[in-house]
Amino acid sequence: MEFKLMMSSETASDSNLQDLTRELCRDLNDKTDVAAKIPKGTPKPGEKGDPITIGTILLSFLTGGAAVAMFDVLKAYIQRNKSLVFKIVGPHGEVVEVRGENLTKKQFEQIMPKDFLKQK
Repeated sequence: MEFKLMMSSETASDSNLQDLTRELCRDLNDKTDVAAKIPKGTPKPGEKGDPITIGTILLSFLTGGAAVAMFDVLKAYIQRNKSLVFKIVGPHGEVVEVRGENLTKKQFEQIMPKDFLKQK
């Protein structure tokens, strides 16, 4: 089951945001039981190379504890840069938005739909 994590910031340039996206992807793969990858976009007519979707990471949760570990990684990123906003889109279109002001574990659990991160 694949989820999409989209990172945005009002203050970061596209280049900085994509650098952060690559760093976050590596951290999720290294520090959690989440398989994370950066998707390739659809090329526009006349463009060369493989375009990327800025700020987007595709996620597959390998264990039940992976969501908690991912929360800890996202928390570390937001503590470093308060302007970051994360949207997590589930396989059925459910959306959770994570910002600095709703980043306590209790609040995170309250905003997560009950079946959002359950393994099937």
